[in-house]
Amino acid sequence: MEIIATVSRIILEVIFIFAGVVKLFNLREFKLIVLQYDILPRRIAVIGAYLHPFFEILAGILLFFDKYLFYGSILIIGMLIIANAFAILAIKNRKKLEDCGCFLGIIKRSLSWKVVIQNCILMLLAIIMIYYSF
Repeated sequence: MEIIATVSRIILEVIFIFAGVVKLFNLREFKLIVLQYDILPRRIAVIGAYLHPFFEILAGILLFFDKYLFYGSILIIGMLIIANAFAILAIKNRKKLEDCGCFLGIIKRSLSWKVVIQNCILMLLAIIMIYYSF
């Protein structure tokens, strides 16, 4: 069972650090994608778009340390809940986004229920991390 925790941890570390770094080097492009969701007021959406990559990188780094595994996992779950809320609202409003913004075209994923399901799987991995953090 410990192998599942180790694999989950590595997957989350890689995904969140990679996604955060990609966004960090393309903040303008990420901001434009966030604005396309058209869910939050522009000012809040821009601030969120600029802060988001830093939180993704922080969450991935926290997972490297046993002492902070719980906090990194909680941060990941929080971000994924928000991402899924945005995705579900955008899908419900019939937004057609060619790129959900997760990896900014490096790994192109159009906004769909598949993205929501993949985020739920990542949340499950983070829940496994919380279980193993105690």
